[in-house]
Amino acid sequence: MLNRVRYINKIKNNQEIKNSVFSLLSYRARSKSELLLRLRKKYRLNDIIDVIKELELKGHINDEEFTETYASSLIKNKLFSRKAVKHKLRSHHISNEILDPILDKLYSKNDEKKLIKKIITKKLRFKTKINKTEIGKLTIYLKRKGFYWNDIKVALIESNLSF
Repeated sequence: MLNRVRYINKIKNNQEIKNSVFSLLSYRARSKSELLLRLRKKYRLNDIIDVIKELELKGHINDEEFTETYASSLIKNKLFSRKAVKHKLRSHHISNEILDPILDKLYSKNDEKKLIKKIITKKLRFKTKINKTEIGKLTIYLKRKGFYWNDIKVALIESNLSF
């Protein structure tokens, strides 16, 4: 009788965890580790791991899909460099085995030099005078976006904005 009660409680608890997972996923896609961190506040770790494994097998949780969607969004909408996207996805505990092939695929379509040129065009489209201060600010902005100095320098020279 006691084992049956434990079994029923475990099933109820697992269903509660599943409901929480689906609620979190209804807002946006999430990585496995992000779900784990959020659910640990309320449920036992072993129960969470069991539910996450089950949902992974059913295809509801997929770190590869999450990584591709999130990285693609960062590149397309925010014009992030490869280094910045990789840093951003590190906080979601995405492994290099998943991350590197996806970034290779995405950056074969979106060359970083083209992204830099898009940013330059976007930032300077309403400027009438472009002086060294503006170029310096733009360079710092591009560095903060994670682009390498050599790529920035080439893009500035190609845009006739060298120092």
